[in-house]
Amino acid sequence: MLHGPQGGPAARPDGSGKALALYQLSLVDMYRSKGFALMGDAFFLSDRRTGPAYSPTQASWLLGAAADHMGMRFEVAREDHRPLDHDSARAQAWRTGVRSSWGGNAKSRGDARLPSGMSYIRPNTTPALEGDWGLDWYFFNKTLPARSDRTGVAHLRYGLRGSLTGPKVPWTFVGSAEFVTTGARWGAAELQSSVGGGWRWKDGVLAVTREGRDVLDGPGYHSWWQATFSWSFAAPEGAL
Repeated sequence: MLHGPQGGPAARPDGSGKALALYQLSLVDMYRSKGFALMGDAFFLSDRRTGPAYSPTQASWLLGAAADHMGMRFEVAREDHRPLDHDSARAQAWRTGVRSSWGGNAKSRGDARLPSGMSYIRPNTTPALEGDWGLDWYFFNKTLPARSDRTGVAHLRYGLRGSLTGPKVPWTFVGSAEFVTTGARWGAAELQSSVGGGWRWKDGVLAVTREGRDVLDGPGYHSWWQATFSWSFAAPEGAL
């Protein structure tokens, strides 16, 4: 993560530090014949201000379950964000949500569609404009903030993600927008956006994106550049 004059993400749940690196592992155990899945997501952040720069200062995890029905995916999960290098505030919440894929051949690939914040991308050999949309409800939340300045309590999250890949080329363009509400409101308190491009090789993606966080109901905006390498993997069809 390359911070600029408009700031960047914090390295701990209490908003302290400047995040440098993010290490993430996302897993889904999909029972294809039953449309039921167990899912897990874990990531770690490091702080560029404290050494060594690669040493994690925050640990975050998500555990939950999902069920597919008539092209929709229904989820329930618990997420937790906590500091590692000193005692400070934590953020925890229970959430439930629904999401679905759109465009391209997203519905015919047979790949598990993962929850918001998790990605699983397969290369395409034909032009494809595809993505997913979703709605999350934090039905039990006292500490997970709605804004990047740590104010408010997250209530709803509207999400839309998409990618455009050309025919038989490794290049892809990606974008996402997520709107977070606070309290019992329906209107968004913050917009979290991402736009950029990447290069695909087999099941790997190397992408550069511009990340933004814009408070919509008051002052506050920051953005940064982010370089990401990810690799998708799955068990063979016959093993499930």
